[in-house]
Amino acid sequence: FVPVSNQLSQKMVALYDARLTNKYHTGPVAFNARMDTLFLTRNQRGASGKNINRPGLDILVARHDSWELLHGFPFNSEAYSIGQPAPHPNGRVLFFTSDMPGGFGGKDIYYSVRTDSGWGKPVNAGPFVNTPGDEMFPYVAPSGQLYFSSDNWPGLGGLDIFSVELDGQYKPVSAPENAGAPLNSSHNDFGILLYQNGSKGFISSDRRGNDDIYGFSR
Repeated sequence: FVPVSNQLSQKMVALYDARLTNKYHTGPVAFNARMDTLFLTRNQRGASGKNINRPGLDILVARHDSWELLHGFPFNSEAYSIGQPAPHPNGRVLFFTSDMPGGFGGKDIYYSVRTDSGWGKPVNAGPFVNTPGDEMFPYVAPSGQLYFSSDNWPGLGGLDIFSVELDGQYKPVSAPENAGAPLNSSHNDFGILLYQNGSKGFISSDRRGNDDIYGFSR
């Protein structure tokens, strides 16, 4: 580990909302475009009422200066994991990561379309995204482009960040494009967030031996 000047310390970071956390895993998390709905990954309760190891998604809404649990994602299961939510900017589609049966292998990226009757059955993002390896950490940019990380598509090593265009039905239209160096490295590079104009953003990477957040501009 190599210290970096002005690196965040525990004294510089505050807990977002203690009411959202417990002694089990809480996160990753994502907000909708209006910032009034929160999609939260956390360990789910089983039929016995006890927490189980499988993570799932809870959906909360902002009410009265607090977050109120609206409902759990209807496809949470004790048999597989669901997490890493990535809402589309239009608010009607939610991408996420899961190892549910019927995928291409490992962890796959799925999406669900919301209708008047609720969230639709998860749809696998297909062979232009998913492989026999692990595809994780989806993110839909303000432009509507899907970003994700993969350890199986050709890359620089470990997890790399890729992007792919989506059609009007949210299906990828071609094989993904590797984001290239310096966003990707020979280590694990995962998770990306872009400013509205797409010229700046943040990524996560363990290229220094720890999971750190980096800013970038292009």
